[in-house]
Amino acid sequence: MNNLSFIRVHALHRHFQMGTEMVHALDGVDATIEQGDFMGIVGPSGSGKSTLLYLIGGLDQPTSGEIWVDGTDIAALDENGLAQYRQKSIGFIFQSFNLIPTMTAMQNVEFPMIFARVLPQEREARAKQALEMVGLGDSTSSQTNRAFRRAAAARLHCPVAGEQSRHHFGR
Repeated sequence: MNNLSFIRVHALHRHFQMGTEMVHALDGVDATIEQGDFMGIVGPSGSGKSTLLYLIGGLDQPTSGEIWVDGTDIAALDENGLAQYRQKSIGFIFQSFNLIPTMTAMQNVEFPMIFARVLPQEREARAKQALEMVGLGDSTSSQTNRAFRRAAAARLHCPVAGEQSRHHFGR
């Protein structure tokens, strides 16, 4: 497989048992997304949109098929490899804000870096840069949810957002 595309899925299947029935959430999906592309996945409820996002995000494993992200076959990663992939390469932007309301914008952006063991000075510098990228460089108090999402996404290599999140990026 040519894995030079930023995201490439090939012959992707995800089946699971629900009661007595086998659900074919994805059945042979092929897709390619180039670096810098913005892609929307649309379809009716139950068509596999979220399943595909979970697979690309490393939150679930395919029944079969290949998932290449930036040259890495994530379908072949073990749990530790997937955890590192999610920590360093992927970021989910959830429909709910998942912010800590008592923290400032800076603190909310810095918070996940604590778990990545980023040193305090580097955390502060990276958070400040991310906030500046979305026009919140002077922010010391809580700001709008849209701005928080944009600041968090600015530091991600590959943000993955659900259907309601697209409205928060002005697209």
